Parts: sequence; C-alpha cells; structure tokens
Amino acid sequence: MDQLCNISSASPAIHASILWSQRPLLADPPASAIYQKLLNGGRPSIWLVYDHLQFLVSIRNDVDDADVSGYLKDIQATYAYMQEHSQGSVAVPGIREAKIWLNLHSTDLRFISAAHFDNALRSVRTLCFNAPLDTHVMERAKNFLIPYESLLRALGCHTMVRPNKPALAQRSNQKRPMDDILVAILDHYLEANQHFMAAVSELWRARFTGVWGWDLAPKPIIDVGADTDLNSKTVRYMIDFAYTGEVQWPRPRNEEDVKDLAKEARAERFAAHCERFRKANERFVEDCKAMKSDEGTP
Repeated sequence: MDQLCNISSASPAIHASILWSQRPLLADPPASAIYQKLLNGGRPSIWLVYDHLQFLVSIRNDVDDADVSGYLKDIQATYAYMQEHSQGSVAVPGIREAKIWLNLHSTDLRFISAAHFDNALRSVRTLCFNAPLDTHVMERAKNFLIPYESLLRALGCHTMVRPNKPALAQRSNQKRPMDDILVAILDHYLEANQHFMAAVSELWRARFTGVWGWDLAPKPIIDVGADTDLNSKTVRYMIDFAYTGEVQWPRPRNEEDVKDLAKEARAERFAAHCERFRKANERFVEDCKAMKSDEGTP
C-alpha cells in the first residue's frame, strides 16, 4: 500500500548514501528544483548525517564481504559530507570521543574485508597525522582517513610537527659517507662514521682525537656500553640523527629520557632536537602521557 510522505521528511536520491537509515527515499521523487525551495535547500542536517554514520558503524558486523564495497562507499560519502560541513560537525556532542573513524591501510575497497572493521575503529583522540609510527596510545592516521584530514584536524586530531633538519644533516642526505667504525654497546654492534658522530657530540669527538684518534685501526670497535647508562636504542637514535637530522621515535613520550641521555653524552645538538620536538608537539606529547596514565600503564 502506498504511503503519503512529507517531502521535507524524505531524502532526495543524491543524498541517499548519507541518509538512508534516517529518512525514507521517494520512489518517484520530484525535480531537484523543488528541494531548493525547502529550508537549507533540502540539504540534510549534520545531526542526521552523524546519526547515520553511527548507524553504519553499529551494523559493521552484519556486513557481508560481498557488500563491503557499497558499505565503505557510504562511509566515505558520510565522512566527505561531514568534512564539507565541518563547522557543524565540530558542534556535535561526543563526536571527539566516538569510535567512528575507520583507520584502514588501504583505499582500494577490493582488498578490504568486513573482518578488518572492528580492529580499525578509532576516536579522534587517538589518531595523529604525520606520525612515523604507532605508539601504545596514539595511532598514525592511515590511507583511508587521509582525504578527511581537514575534518579530523578541526575535531582536534593531532598532527606531529617535525623540527627542521640541521644544515649538516641536510647535506649528508645527498650522499651517505662510508661507515668506518663499529659502535659496541652490550651485545649490539652499530655501524657509523666517526666524522659524523664527532660533529654531533663532544664525547664522540674525544673518541677520535688525541691519542685515541691516532691509535684507531681500520674499522675500529668503539665500546660505549661499559661505563655509561646508554643503551643500544639510544645510540641508534644518535647515529640516525647524525646522518639524517631526524629521530624515528618509538614512543613520542620518551623524548625526555632520550634528551637526558643525550645531555649526558654531551650530544648538545641531539638534545636540542629533542627539545624542539617537545615544543613543536607539546599538546601531543602531554596527551600521550595523560592517556598512558589513564590506562595505568607504567
């Protein structure tokens, strides 16, 4: 039996993918010009679209693999509409805490299965753009969410800022010098170049000058683990910094410990880089610490 429907309560076909769970679709819709006479030109409110997104998330376990592509296209259309109306999106209560963002590696819908959904859902609070890797409490935003960066940033998503590289490191990227020493620390051996290590630390410079410097044999082994609190990871950070001017942090919250060790080794440029990182990402680092503390993780 046919039912009467107020046109203002129905959805035009153009908005079907972002509204079908919240509004009926007309079997015989009027011309698009009719909708232009309605409030907001017939565009759905951000509240309805957000409710639709929550509905899509709620049915994720009911999606068959054959329907994944269509399901994800609706998700993408909903994200895109919310980004287009980001001013309204930021006013939606609870949106920053809601786990509604599918942080998937792939944008090719053919290679995504429904089994990926549960493990990929994140809230804005736990996502970060431009991060080199994931941490225990913060995850880098992956390919599926990259097109919606402006929306997520408007909602408070973090973006990691990397300090500028020192001029020496920028030049070194053009052609890496040959490694000519082995750095021994406990049971680890790390290759490095004595000139670059001397450039970043007075302590390393002392290893390669005076009596020590003249006595160095080809490919010498420099043991730094016997009389310091340095560990192999910290030394690797220092070596990487000497070559690239960047540090690939395993966890952004550890910059204080690494900075202290760098100061102990008199690697002042390396310690200064740690401080620049902290200042450039102060809110990010503090939020990571707060979330870590909330979870009771040491």
